[in-house]
Amino acid sequence: MIRWSYWQSDADECALLAYFEKREWAHLYLAHWVYRACQEVALRKYILLAYHHSGELLGVIALDKDARLLVDATTTLSLGADGAWLILAQWPKPYCLIGTPTELFWLEQRYERSMHFIGVNYFSMTINPQAMRNFSLVTPDAIDFVPSTLADFSTLLTLEIGYQQEEVMVAKHHLLSENAIATHFRRRLTQEEGYHLQYKEHILSKASINVAGRAYDQVAGVYTTPRLRGKGLAKILFYHLFQLYIVRNKALVLFVKQENRSALRLYQSVGFREKQTYRISYL
Repeated sequence: MIRWSYWQSDADECALLAYFEKREWAHLYLAHWVYRACQEVALRKYILLAYHHSGELLGVIALDKDARLLVDATTTLSLGADGAWLILAQWPKPYCLIGTPTELFWLEQRYERSMHFIGVNYFSMTINPQAMRNFSLVTPDAIDFVPSTLADFSTLLTLEIGYQQEEVMVAKHHLLSENAIATHFRRRLTQEEGYHLQYKEHILSKASINVAGRAYDQVAGVYTTPRLRGKGLAKILFYHLFQLYIVRNKALVLFVKQENRSALRLYQSVGFREKQTYRISYL
């Protein structure tokens, strides 16, 4: 039997931190939001805990500032009447749901889907520092691995537009104009840790760290100029990124669309391994 409750006590905080010490890799968006709520008490009214009758924390649901409903669980959950009332009656309707397909299925049934509803399935993949050490590569001296800053905005923007159009815009009603992409990307260059490969004045490939955790960071925005794909540039990018993370002694996580077989093969070739399926449902 599951008991649903809001985050109310120090005991809840201890349970959450212990939960994500083991499962930070499974949902870094959610773990990061919980860490933030440890400092900002007002956020806790949008974090719901699922306890077993024995007192074990089985899962967490949260609504973040971007109206994303974030879900993670160690077992199959069901909202039941109490959980449904806490979420559906007390929280605004989310823009999207993010979690494992099993957990999102029953939430998708609870919410009224729009005519534009779409669910996208991913593989969640991780790599630890030891596996990073096992990936060796001879990199060309002429190609530089460079931190991305606002000074690179104009030259990086073309790659970011390509990434958004190929990987992020999953439905027509989620299309962004190039001006909107530029606005969001400019802000992210100041908020996220980004890196790119550069040959002379040409930027060849890019990636960013869009969520930072305690044991894991999340890689996103991996994109290579289309005409240069298949030449090993993404592997060079990851090799240099791994050298940073070996020193930091942190693992990395990313997710890739299940139908994107070429990207999946790339990530496997540098050492990432599949951990679980992952889903984003746009209501």
